[in-house]
Amino acid sequence: MKKIFYLLIILTLSASCSVEVEESDDQGMSDGSAASPMELTVGTAKSGGIAYNGYSYYKFTTSSSGAGSYKLAIASMTVTDGWTSVAVYTYLYSDSGYSYSDRIDIDNCAASCTINFDYENLDASKTYYLKLSGFGTLTYSL
Repeated sequence: MKKIFYLLIILTLSASCSVEVEESDDQGMSDGSAASPMELTVGTAKSGGIAYNGYSYYKFTTSSSGAGSYKLAIASMTVTDGWTSVAVYTYLYSDSGYSYSDRIDIDNCAASCTINFDYENLDASKTYYLKLSGFGTLTYSL
């Protein structure tokens, strides 16, 4: 009888105990929007982020004598949420139809690396748009 009593107490206590899992509601922040991209100044560093499974939008205008190649240098990326292997996608495009896309694997860019994307044959005095997307919450420095 004592064994049944103790078994019932253990079952009762087990049923009343629960485990809570704390999840973060912080989805990160993205910069700009498709309708209103954030302005970049050529030659000036910019820190930013991509919200969880989101997009960041930027635009920049080449100088009047600035036809040719431009470089996007990503100085560091940090994943604060998401999978262990993460990719960030870059899309550069213009109103006149220029487009270029590429991908960065987060495994290739720790806090001390610089990844460069070379955009060739850009026209002078033209506005270009840059869309960054990724999986997970990311922060980076452009």
